[in-house]
Amino acid sequence: MHSKTSEISDAISDLSDLLSSNDSPIKINSEDSAKDRILQWQREESRFEKIIMAAESYQLLHLVSLVEIYEEVFHVGEGLSLDPKNNIKNVKKWGIEFMRSVLNINSKAEQRNRLGCERLRDLFNMGITSTQLVQAGCRKCDFFVKKEYYNVFLSQVNPDATPPRKKRKVVCEK
Repeated sequence: MHSKTSEISDAISDLSDLLSSNDSPIKINSEDSAKDRILQWQREESRFEKIIMAAESYQLLHLVSLVEIYEEVFHVGEGLSLDPKNNIKNVKKWGIEFMRSVLNINSKAEQRNRLGCERLRDLFNMGITSTQLVQAGCRKCDFFVKKEYYNVFLSQVNPDATPPRKKRKVVCEK
């Protein structure tokens, strides 16, 4: 996960650099200055696209950093569960409730966050980067879709990663 922290820092740095490099518009008073202004406009458009890419990449990295937080909360829960006075029987359940409480979210939102970040972590573990996902048109919301839709996406990324189809129950009539 340390490399993800580094990637997040890099994304923030890139975003900051892109946002701070803002030139004043070139005043058009000749054919040459008009060409220069048009080319400046074109560079600004390219810079804007890079800003969007960096921001969306950061958003995906930010979501996956939640995996590390969950792991650390569960680790704390394991330590607390050793003391009977804490009354922690199920560390995972305790960790989920703790996250819900701190984030002030309902169980559906918590489940959605956890599912999205686990899916992203799996893709990162396959060697896919946040930049590649953004370039492919993926957004944060794409990782919260129903399992059947996500499996279609996953089969396009890695055909071997698709879970087997459920077997049909065959009913024979006598």
